[in-house]
Amino acid sequence: MPKIVKLAAAVLVTTVVISACEEGPPAGAAIEPRNTFGAYLSALHADRRNQATEAARRYAAALAADPNNPRLRRQTFYASMRAGEVGRAIELAKKITAVEPTYMPAVLALLTDGMKRGEYKEALKWAGKLPASGSLGFVRVVARAWALVGANEAKQALAEIDKLKDRRGLRMFHSLHRGLMLDVLGRGKEAATWYAAAYKAQSSPAIRFIQAAASGLVRAGDKPAALKMIGSYEFSRGDSFAMTHLRRTIAKSDTPDALVPDAREGFAELLMNLASAMVQDNRARPALMWAQASLYLRPQNGASIYLVGDIQRSLGQHLAAIETLGRVKTSDPFSWEAGKSIVSSLAALDRKLEAEKLLEEMAGRETKRWDVLAMLGNLHRGLRKWPEAIKAYDRAIGRIEKPKEGHWNLFFARAVAFERAKQWPKAERDFRMALKLRPDQPAVLNYLAYSWVDRKENLKEALAMLRKAVRLRPRDGAIIDSLGWAYYRLGQFSRSVRILERAVTLSPRNWEINDHLGDAYWRTGRVTEARHQWRRAQSMQPDKSVLIKIKEKLQRGLPALKPSEPGQ
Repeated sequence: MPKIVKLAAAVLVTTVVISACEEGPPAGAAIEPRNTFGAYLSALHADRRNQATEAARRYAAALAADPNNPRLRRQTFYASMRAGEVGRAIELAKKITAVEPTYMPAVLALLTDGMKRGEYKEALKWAGKLPASGSLGFVRVVARAWALVGANEAKQALAEIDKLKDRRGLRMFHSLHRGLMLDVLGRGKEAATWYAAAYKAQSSPAIRFIQAAASGLVRAGDKPAALKMIGSYEFSRGDSFAMTHLRRTIAKSDTPDALVPDAREGFAELLMNLASAMVQDNRARPALMWAQASLYLRPQNGASIYLVGDIQRSLGQHLAAIETLGRVKTSDPFSWEAGKSIVSSLAALDRKLEAEKLLEEMAGRETKRWDVLAMLGNLHRGLRKWPEAIKAYDRAIGRIEKPKEGHWNLFFARAVAFERAKQWPKAERDFRMALKLRPDQPAVLNYLAYSWVDRKENLKEALAMLRKAVRLRPRDGAIIDSLGWAYYRLGQFSRSVRILERAVTLSPRNWEINDHLGDAYWRTGRVTEARHQWRRAQSMQPDKSVLIKIKEKLQRGLPALKPSEPGQ
């Protein structure tokens, strides 16, 4: 997922506090009626499988039979939020806060409800129930500020958001939301200054910050500064459809819209910030709640739709993700990433032809972009359709005027396809090109060097490359295996054993490493241990052709070395 917004480490703590409120299966839950218990068990099953809509429906059925069970009410609330049934969740939140007034997820849901209905004084009341200090203090301040903007209390709103200006790690969010507020208040030139400050406060600004800053600069009359900002992102971070979309808008002399038009959408942006932080903190399930709340506030917003859909995809909710992401309009800056996420979900559902069709449609729509053609190559490569993969990679590379460092992976992918298609000279050429673009890339160093070792070519150069790869990734079992195998090919069997034993320790379930160690044991006279390793490799279900070779080694061992072979 591209980072729409990147929160500072201090704000990430917020995700722990809010997501920690999520209930797991209650121990000995007091749910007596059998029909209730059956519905509850099926709800738990659906919930564990991340089937949010089904879980919400079944939790609701269990709650209808036992309406006063507080833990079940909470679980129904969470599942409803994740399923996007925010209206139902808000009704549950009212009941929850009636008996647990300090229960923060329910308070935040009711704050969302107040902002949705334009009842800003009511929203201000709920925001005031959030803790004033600690990690949730950030959410409280920004929420109160946006409620005050909605209540036409501009001076108080700016004073409220300024409470963050001296908080370490939050200055960029102070600058961003202050800029958004000034834009809503019609003070565009002042807003542009704060957007620029938010941009400068980050060493690697996220897309959302650049969209805000660049569009604000254009509206303030400084188009060159906006284009320079976009160019800087493209130079350091590579191509982005969102940046291309913004550049096109500026080039057409169109004035980009402000990121948020009113207080409600400003608060929705805050919820999206919160959800993005949770995703980065590997808390996708609670993140989905607040992404859905952001979408509830602005159902047509491409950024919120994309965030919800991509979180659903990451949780394996592929049907829901396809439906959600399909709502992003092709004219939206996030439409490209939404399309790529749909492709990922289609592939996960084994709907490869639909995925291929969508990629071809996208490639035809944007004739200078190569990323979807690379995805098409990866799709074919996953199906072991090597000629088709090569053609797709050829088309992708054909769209690149001058390869840069960021293109190394594309040449590497085509090299692998060439190697599997038994077109070694072309594969070797692409491996070398990938290394030219990224000389210290361990995966490329390993693959090329291992291929040389396996082909008994360039063994000394391969050994040097593998030593370098191991230095770069000292705990990567596959790379250490390659180094051990290189020593095996050179006939240094005792040294090979020591390295391969380390590789097996790091990757014990890799059949190839176990098989290699078996061979090395055999060459050093450790026959019993060799057969043990081969049996381990056999139990890991490698390909049939490999199984045949392992069975033959178990019966006969390895043939004696020829006089011309190393180690003889």
